[in-house]
Amino acid sequence: MLSSFDENTVLLYNPRCPLISEELPRAEFDAKLRENPLNDGLIGDGKPEEEQPAQETPAKDKPLSDTVHIGDTIEHDGRSYVVESIGSISRDVSMRDITFAHENGFPINRVEKLETVEGWLVEVFPTPPFWFAIAITLVMVCLHIK
Repeated sequence: MLSSFDENTVLLYNPRCPLISEELPRAEFDAKLRENPLNDGLIGDGKPEEEQPAQETPAKDKPLSDTVHIGDTIEHDGRSYVVESIGSISRDVSMRDITFAHENGFPINRVEKLETVEGWLVEVFPTPPFWFAIAITLVMVCLHIK
């Protein structure tokens, strides 16, 4: 184990045998660290690092969802919820149950995954059947002919 180090020396000891210690020159200790393949990518070479191009990080203003936003009111199972927050990592949507608040005088919160809440919105606005799109197209064509 490493006991102490400075610019010139490193003091190592074995916790099972604390009376035995080993002192190494710092350069030799650093070389041994670099030789160990377990340290690959963990130890710099002492030279200043070249600047890496910045990786694209998600913008804070970019919404996590195209359909669910903070402040939205969502209806589900006869209850109304206001979205208060959406976790960027956990993707948890925290919602205040405003139906409960109106009925009882105080709010409660509900937390669901973003995908679950988006699923509620699909239930509210189901995709129309294929024949519906064809019927609309036919009506539009007929109106343009006349």
